[in-house]
Amino acid sequence: MGKSKLMSLEEAVARFVADGDVVYAGYLCIPFALTHEIVRQSRRDLELVGASVVWPTTELVLAGCCRRIRSGYIGGPLRCRDIEAMMATGELEYEDYSNQGLALMLMAGALGIPFIPTRSFLGTDYLERAEEHPGRIPGYKRLQVMESPFDGQRVVLLPAIRPDVVIMHAQRADEEGNVQMWGHLGDARWGMWAGRKIVVTVEEIVPTDVVRADPSRTV
Repeated sequence: MGKSKLMSLEEAVARFVADGDVVYAGYLCIPFALTHEIVRQSRRDLELVGASVVWPTTELVLAGCCRRIRSGYIGGPLRCRDIEAMMATGELEYEDYSNQGLALMLMAGALGIPFIPTRSFLGTDYLERAEEHPGRIPGYKRLQVMESPFDGQRVVLLPAIRPDVVIMHAQRADEEGNVQMWGHLGDARWGMWAGRKIVVTVEEIVPTDVVRADPSRTV
């Protein structure tokens, strides 16, 4: 057996989540305990990314931990109107994409490429209206439109995202850090594969033999 990667929530956040980090939190694998611990340790200036950012967004924003968001959807049970007001005044910076667009950006990060093409925004008014939002991130280049060198058709290029740290909740893992998940995961796999560091809470710790016996669930 390799070295155990088990540790407390307090140690995990202290070691792996720093002020100013870009953080991916899976919206279908919501890490409630890790989010609470980040608030307890008063992390600041975090940037949240994900196709949809829900509970972690509202909690971290209202606790003063988050300064910007890049996502396709923002929601959750905690006073979203307050967050909307912060966006309108520019207090909270944000860039909105489609859910697919953000997932593609994580895919590009996971594949180690600087950008990824898509047609998902063509034929809409998104490209024209994107500049109107008061909370836009200063100096951030959100996309580029170009002609394909192969067929001359227009495509939209989206920049890759490589989160500094990924926080997730999953069903189980072994002590060596092999994590297993099942069910609808959304963009979770791409988010994890794109991340530089990954912190995961799980329902149970199982022997490595259990993981090896069911490898298709390992992410």
